[in-house]
Amino acid sequence: MILYHATRKSALDSIMSEGLSPSYYGAIHGTMEYPLPKPCIFLSSLANSENLNSNLFDQGEDEVVVLTIDAAGLDEEQFHCDDSLYSIVDGEHLEFVEDAADLREAVDEFSEAYGLPKQAVRKAFKSLIDGEEDSLYQSVLRGFWREALEIDKVVSYADVISPERILAVTPYAEADRLAKEIVERQRGDLSPEL
Repeated sequence: MILYHATRKSALDSIMSEGLSPSYYGAIHGTMEYPLPKPCIFLSSLANSENLNSNLFDQGEDEVVVLTIDAAGLDEEQFHCDDSLYSIVDGEHLEFVEDAADLREAVDEFSEAYGLPKQAVRKAFKSLIDGEEDSLYQSVLRGFWREALEIDKVVSYADVISPERILAVTPYAEADRLAKEIVERQRGDLSPEL
């Protein structure tokens, strides 16, 4: 599995000698609305993730690079859903649940969107509604990280990623251009023939 991480050029020397460390969690992004249980590294299956924090670009796009990471063999116990999933669950699925019918509808929509069993989603949503604490989101939804990565293209990792797993360092502008070209080619492959 190949994943990507965007960072500033100024961090490269440290990353290439010590690895990509979650100890810098929040240095650019600040605090999260739905905090993770421990510091994590933001990863994406897209080289030009749409979820990058705009603060990353404060020093200009030329200062941003994208690391290509060989994630095969990383400890799966260290993967967590990105906090964006919690915003989606809370704001799009649970916010308007007032009765059993609303809960069924929310479960159906989320189950279908993420390809998850309704029973597992219902149990998770019920725990979140009954708990009413933002800190519950991570423990309740953590098991859905694979599906969230597949659909939302983002995931968090709570351990050091060694320098040996970094396959390439690409300027952001180039990574963005290449990723857009891939999307265009995929769209072309799916277009009906004329």
